[in-house]
Amino acid sequence: MTQQVADEVLGKIARQENDLFRRVREGTLNPESVSRGLQDLIEGRFVNNGVFYAITVNYDRSVEDGVRAGHYDCSNPDITSCHFPSSRKGMAEQKIVLVHFNRGIESDEAIRELDKQGLRSAELPELLAFGAKYPDVQREFPVVALGSVWQSPDGNRNCASLHRLSDERALSLHWLALGWGSHCRFAALSK
Repeated sequence: MTQQVADEVLGKIARQENDLFRRVREGTLNPESVSRGLQDLIEGRFVNNGVFYAITVNYDRSVEDGVRAGHYDCSNPDITSCHFPSSRKGMAEQKIVLVHFNRGIESDEAIRELDKQGLRSAELPELLAFGAKYPDVQREFPVVALGSVWQSPDGNRNCASLHRLSDERALSLHWLALGWGSHCRFAALSK
């Protein structure tokens, strides 16, 4: 890297650092979360750009209604209220963060890493609310919700994810045993 390019990159980092400090002082970023996130980035554990997506979740809404509200071009027919009952009730304002581990990862390891950060995996009603409100995010990268699992008749454990198939938005089931590619983001919420 030439000295001029290095100086430009360092200048950009310094501007981002100033913006980060300003937002912490203003109270728009949690200092503990920022500190944990920076340490994780330094140690290469995961990448999280600090963006939270505000959603309103109706936990009493049927999965079928949630799928319809998302206007997906295609969805797995096994994503149903019968297969994914919700233990939560009522309405809730939630904030979703998309965690990017920046490497391939197994489902159990992803859940453990989220737990270390004080996060829990998003459940299906939260993923559906996210997909309906932010339909274009899944065009950039797959969004996985490890918090709701259905065991199919063949014994495979599956969770839902939002992703792109060509130009279409898809809501799919994925077998947990297969693991996840480095491009995936994991929808999570504070515990």
